[in-house]
Amino acid sequence: MTGLLAVGDAWATTNTTFGLGLSMGLTQAALLRDTIDTGDIADPAKLSVAFAEALESTVVPFYQALRDWDTHRFAETDAVLRGERYETEDPAWHLIKALDTAKPSHPDLLSAIADVGSMLEPAAQVLTRPGLIDLIMTLGSDTADSPDHGRFRRELLTAIS
Repeated sequence: MTGLLAVGDAWATTNTTFGLGLSMGLTQAALLRDTIDTGDIADPAKLSVAFAEALESTVVPFYQALRDWDTHRFAETDAVLRGERYETEDPAWHLIKALDTAKPSHPDLLSAIADVGSMLEPAAQVLTRPGLIDLIMTLGSDTADSPDHGRFRRELLTAIS
């Protein structure tokens, strides 16, 4: 079918954990506007292809990263529920786990996460920053199976008391 171009949740839904749904939808709306402004609206097929190409180069990397995270996190959760440890050979998941551990300990890591989380740069591009992967792996080498999220609550309560 031509003439119908989807944006936002009509295009794809994302895990609400990261809060990127609105940003992705707005980015898609801007891409659609630009595609209509520069495209041939008299030819819906060409317009659809141009819009799909614009999405592929901008929004798809973010969506794919979220989908990959979900796949691993669900598998990890299932393993924990079975009393097992989640094992994977995917180096990206090991890097993500290390980053999760290391992110509070260095401003460059927080900046990298903010740039991805704000959709300023896809993770693959952020990770090309000189020394970033080494920093992640050094500071996040002690990844725990389950981070102690209660620690942050205890620190908060201590700070406000």
